[in-house]
Amino acid sequence: MLCSDDVLAHQATIRRVVWLDHEGQEAEVLVELGGQALWAFCHPCDFREQEVCAVAFDGLEADISETAFWQENAAQRRAVEPAAGDQWRHHCYGQIQRLHPVTVACGPLTLALGDRVTDERAIGAFVYCVMARLDVFRF
Repeated sequence: MLCSDDVLAHQATIRRVVWLDHEGQEAEVLVELGGQALWAFCHPCDFREQEVCAVAFDGLEADISETAFWQENAAQRRAVEPAAGDQWRHHCYGQIQRLHPVTVACGPLTLALGDRVTDERAIGAFVYCVMARLDVFRF
């Protein structure tokens, strides 16, 4: 896992490339990460199937309420689920691992959420967020 202040990248394997614009090198890419298949966006795309890549979320998609952030994961899940009708948008359920930046373990991915939370008592709490598209790139 590659980490900066605002991006956590994970290693994945390309399973399928579907060209949106071959000349423009834009593609939808099905990646496998931790045994889970997720669709992502790639530009410029020069990957082939079975190749190893890096994936990371572009950023928060929806500005959800604080109530939703803290209460929508009452089942204490660690999962990433594609949104119905939008394969690039993902519902993320996870557990806060640390602060500065806030990192949330969500099954096959760990998210970096900046400094959204500052209270040390939040470590271990289960939370929910909606993430924008998953991007594919080279390490």
